[in-house]
Amino acid sequence: MKGQIKILYVVATWEVKVEMEMILSAKWINGEFLVVVAADCRWPRRRSAAAAAAAASKQVLKIILAALFGSRRPRRPFSVALPIFLSGKGRARKGRTMVSPTVDLLKSELPLEQGSAVLGEDGETGLVLVDIINGFCTVGAGNLAPREHNEQISSMVEESSRLARLFCGKKWPVLAFIDSHQPDKPEDPYPPHCITGTDESNLVPALRWIEKEPNVTIRRKDCYDGYLGSFESDGSNVFVDWVKKNQIKTMLVVGICTDICVLDFVCSTLSARNLGFLKPLKDVIVYSRGCATFDVPLHVARNTKGAMAHPQELMHHVGLYMAKERGAKIVDQLSLGGKEAP
Repeated sequence: MKGQIKILYVVATWEVKVEMEMILSAKWINGEFLVVVAADCRWPRRRSAAAAAAAASKQVLKIILAALFGSRRPRRPFSVALPIFLSGKGRARKGRTMVSPTVDLLKSELPLEQGSAVLGEDGETGLVLVDIINGFCTVGAGNLAPREHNEQISSMVEESSRLARLFCGKKWPVLAFIDSHQPDKPEDPYPPHCITGTDESNLVPALRWIEKEPNVTIRRKDCYDGYLGSFESDGSNVFVDWVKKNQIKTMLVVGICTDICVLDFVCSTLSARNLGFLKPLKDVIVYSRGCATFDVPLHVARNTKGAMAHPQELMHHVGLYMAKERGAKIVDQLSLGGKEAP
């Protein structure tokens, strides 16, 4: 072994004992052996963040040495750089998932260039709100609701409400999908959620007012995909009829979850557009700041039967990336007739 070993990223939920480790990549680059490591570490409340970082560094180093050399000792000396990243401001909190470095690494492998969109004054743009309901957005509202305040979800609700007021003020068409399930029809693999007739299956308080707006169409659906969930028993489709009736050429999509219901709906819509089923629709725009997804850190998933890890920032990025890959336009800025949308 020669040269220098650099640990580019160590991702951790802080406790002292390392419970899981994974070398994401290891290779020689310009005379240096670069290693990217993800580790699930844990720390007790009494230990400071700095002490926890030092303890985690030592354990991760053991992991790397074992992976590189097995039971053998390296024949030549080498040095190790171990940056440990703390997420958020102030003190690190017990159980907080430190995902930013890994997300940055993966984003560099899946670069997503976002643009801007101008909403014309011709009324040919329609707004689609996907599942912005209590069961997914309001703290403690149900099995799939956030357990505590979530900044990404709160920002999504705020942006979506702002756009709804803009569209309703101009009497432009708005369609709101609402996840709504029957008690005897579970949606595997998820636990019971958004049961018809419960407050879970109602729009969030910031959007309840749209139910009385004449330009708003409400569609309750019992599946991920709003396009499929819009079919009636006679074969007609509420969403397709909405597009054609309002002669929508540009569709703006916001909502939750970026990588599930938003993505499924966008993909089906783009396929239908490509097949000529949605004339005159041309463009599907996903506004990233108006979308969000849920967060299940690795340490929570590992201690919850049947759960899968779902790092929020990463899956939000992946959802947007896949939507763009299918042909949607991903934007993080909106303007109205050349001016920033109010």
